[in-house]
Amino acid sequence: MKRIEKVIEAIKKNREIMKRLNKEEYYTPEMLAGDMLTYVKALKDGRVRYSVMSVSRSGMSRQIEIISCEKSADYGYWFRQYGRMLEMLGYRVNRDNLVVVGGCGMSMTFHVNY
Repeated sequence: MKRIEKVIEAIKKNREIMKRLNKEEYYTPEMLAGDMLTYVKALKDGRVRYSVMSVSRSGMSRQIEIISCEKSADYGYWFRQYGRMLEMLGYRVNRDNLVVVGGCGMSMTFHVNY
């Protein structure tokens, strides 16, 4: 069994993820699995960038942009965002495709990553 097939199977077994995916019209378990594997490969290659775009006034939440640099055969390089993937995994994502993470006392980018 290929790696992507294992990931798709695991996604389909997870009730919470499937509940979120069923609300989406265009995002499928196959697309989510592809995004997840791309994210892991980008992490291993060191191509993922985390940018804290804003911090709440109380310091208890942050809006984080998560992107990776991808190479395209036709267009050179482009930046890929992972907001939709993280939203399906249970993170809160705002309309600007930024991940909203609450809490303090630790690195929130580390928290999202691991």
